Amino acid sequence: MTSRGGGIGAFSAFSVFRCSRSDRDRLRLARYGIPAEDVLEVVEASRVGKNAGRIFEGPRRFDLMLLLPPSSSTPEALGELPIGTPDGRLIPMVSVASIRETEGPAVINREALERRVLVEANVRGRDLVSFVGDAQRAVAEVGTRTSFDTHFPRRKQP
Repeated sequence: MTSRGGGIGAFSAFSVFRCSRSDRDRLRLARYGIPAEDVLEVVEASRVGKNAGRIFEGPRRFDLMLLLPPSSSTPEALGELPIGTPDGRLIPMVSVASIRETEGPAVINREALERRVLVEANVRGRDLVSFVGDAQRAVAEVGTRTSFDTHFPRRKQP
């Protein structure tokens, strides 16, 4: 959002982070006979690991995790991770999925079972009341889908 009269010192809607996105190509998966879930399992194994069993040490128990990290954190390296076919061959993931780098929210907040995005702005060089009025008019001009609720607090939140 921009202010016609200026006055925004700092503005943020949410924190973003870089992430890799893999979109499965169901037609190519079908050609190889690979279930779509197998792509997700390879991605999971490369990021957080897969449970491969349990280790017992006296009364203590530990999960044994198998981690299949890519050679680097680039989308190209992720695409080189192997996926097994039903006939036992290993093919690179890029053969059945497109992988690209994208941005996404660092945290997804929820309130009353609905997604909540907090937009913050520090106002500089003008009064707060006129800035809020301009912001409300700008949101009304752009419009929002009916599934969105927009709230402008009347006072500063602690």
